[in-house]
Amino acid sequence: MSFRNLGKVKLPILYIAITFLISSLFYRYLNSDLWLAFIIASFLFLWVLLKENIEFLIFVFVIFIVGICININFYNMKVNSTEKVLIERKYSYGGIGSINSRKIFLKGNLKNFKEGEEVILKGEFKKKIDKETGVIGEYKIKESKVNNRSIYTKLAKIKETFKNELEKNIGFRKAALVTSITFGREDSLDSEDEYDMKNFGVIHALSVSGLHVGIVFLIFKKLFREKVSLFITFIYVIMTGIAFSSLRAFIMLFCANLGAMVKKRYNSIGGLSLSAIIIFFIAPYSIFTLGFLLSFGATLGIILFNKELNRKLYKLPKYLREGVSISLSAQIFTIPLLVIFFNELSISSIIGNLILIPIINVILVLGITLILSIKIQFLFDFFSFLILNSIDFLDNIMYGLKELTPSLMYLNESYGYFYITLLIAFYLYKRGVKKGVMLPLAYIIFIMINLYSINPKIIYKKEGAILLSYRGNRIVVSNKRSSIENLKSKTNADKGVYQFRKINIKDECYLKKEDRDYILYLYGNKYNLNMSSKSKNESEYGIINFKDKDVNEIIIIGKNLLYK
Repeated sequence: MSFRNLGKVKLPILYIAITFLISSLFYRYLNSDLWLAFIIASFLFLWVLLKENIEFLIFVFVIFIVGICININFYNMKVNSTEKVLIERKYSYGGIGSINSRKIFLKGNLKNFKEGEEVILKGEFKKKIDKETGVIGEYKIKESKVNNRSIYTKLAKIKETFKNELEKNIGFRKAALVTSITFGREDSLDSEDEYDMKNFGVIHALSVSGLHVGIVFLIFKKLFREKVSLFITFIYVIMTGIAFSSLRAFIMLFCANLGAMVKKRYNSIGGLSLSAIIIFFIAPYSIFTLGFLLSFGATLGIILFNKELNRKLYKLPKYLREGVSISLSAQIFTIPLLVIFFNELSISSIIGNLILIPIINVILVLGITLILSIKIQFLFDFFSFLILNSIDFLDNIMYGLKELTPSLMYLNESYGYFYITLLIAFYLYKRGVKKGVMLPLAYIIFIMINLYSINPKIIYKKEGAILLSYRGNRIVVSNKRSSIENLKSKTNADKGVYQFRKINIKDECYLKKEDRDYILYLYGNKYNLNMSSKSKNESEYGIINFKDKDVNEIIIIGKNLLYK
């Protein structure tokens, strides 16, 4: 067989990136949903065959196998009794750490450690894999100490000092906001600030993105040569916790500058594909994370649509035209993700990105300047004063905009999937597949059938609520009164219930409330729908564990229960 046609493929790196990512999807569903795994793989191979040739299909198949091997190696790493662990999150007792990009649940006292530090732990490891989060198991801590020689620890201490000193000058709430804008979202961030950012569609300002990385690089490029500026920017990426969005931005920035150095034309899709491949090698589970999807979705939207939108808006002033085109193009692929993951949609995002992002960029630049001046007190105090006034200005602008713009819309995830079918139909139509326009219609029919629910369904929602669906009637039940109206919108429910004695589902089948859990009665049998950390142990109850996501959905078929 001849492989001469391999060289005729345009952007083979794009196919390689997509193949690696789909290999992770295949590996994820291989044991839990074999048919879905093979359907995903089949679509990949069919797409490659129709687009290219049989020789390249064989090449893609080899890459696919390599991707599966990388996944197997990632989740089967040997963990020793003594390990260096990077602390990512701390909780009241324990937290989440990482060993060579593999996440582990830490059980033990971490109060003497800071997030971002590298520690040396001695303990016992128990394998427990979660392929969607990159978790490989649990680690019970027996002994622990900080690895003071680690660059992660040194940078974490700089970050902690920065936050503490800034807090003295401008207060806790504003220091948390500046730290979140500069290094990525902090747990100490005020919930109202986070809501406002979501409401105006600028929540991405609290997760280090291409904008952050680009600004940091430009700041240092004015002071140093490109190589030094790239190195300092990479140190900044480490300080942010090496989030997928910041790593993606740095790789693309590096490729663009490398192309300029060697006088080669930079291809944005190629750079995006290379960053996806590198991130896959580091963390094969990345395809399941929202940060990865939002970062790549926004960047792809800008690459594909920004120039065209900019040209169509030629009548607008340059600043307004460029701001609107970037904002719209970035949201083309991110809107469905936000609806699917959060059931939220910001109507005010264009206004927010045009007005608020420039102010946030000023705060970011001042935040970087504060880090550089942390050892020079009078400069640190001066820039703290500037940043204090900038935040006051930001607060006033957001307060005024809240009076003029609509709040967040709460939508069911089906709207997000419908939007995706519209994108696919548009792509197929442009490619000459006229019947592709039937795809959204087919999805609407599917949703109508699904909403009707021939058999009763009890669906667990991530907000700690359940949805009862049967023959067109949909009731959402929650332990929180304040969330009822939002949950009704998110679940397409007709009715929301907070307090009740009994809800009839069908003959010989009803639901009762007991503490924070619910009891399902089905033809004389009792099932405890566990919604809280406390579960029933009585022998008369069957335990259905919603809390730990052992079960996400129950379908009632006659006298039997089908778990999903």
